Amino acid sequence: MEPAAERNIAILCNALAGVGAALPMAKKIANALLAANVQHMSFYETWPEQFVGFSDIFIKGGDGTLNYLINRYPGIHLPLVIFKGGTGNDFHWLLYGDLTLEEQLQIALNAKPKPIDIGKCNERYFINGLGIGFEGAIAKDLYGKKKRPGKTSFFISILKIYLLFVLDILRLNLLKEFFKEKCF
Repeated sequence: MEPAAERNIAILCNALAGVGAALPMAKKIANALLAANVQHMSFYETWPEQFVGFSDIFIKGGDGTLNYLINRYPGIHLPLVIFKGGTGNDFHWLLYGDLTLEEQLQIALNAKPKPIDIGKCNERYFINGLGIGFEGAIAKDLYGKKKRPGKTSFFISILKIYLLFVLDILRLNLLKEFFKEKCF
């Protein structure tokens, strides 16, 4: 791995992601950066208020961790690399597929960053998916609750919401088009 010039990378880890599996992997990333003489600082429990002095952010977690980051730090313009580590890693898979940690680090340290779009719904940002209707009801049910191991909490919520869910009217305004219909 070639060291990148003048880098100072913030490694952010959601220690609860992937049922605790993210933390040991975040430490592997830190060790790899140390071996490559790349300056970095790791944040496992609490994350910084801002990223003054950092050139990049490496995040270890899943889709929920990524969405937490973009909502906690709106308008952040530092290059961001996500390393899989949650129970949901869809955004990681879209970008990196089945790369090993070493292959992904090589890309992260040598590729030129590219901007991506994010969306906003109900004053919250999202990056790779927006759950509304039934899926949104599940997300709302799980929000702020302590999670059980694996996908247990998710499946319990699906069953509960399925039994109680009532179809609603979706109103969608996209630029000059307006849609309104009952949907799941």
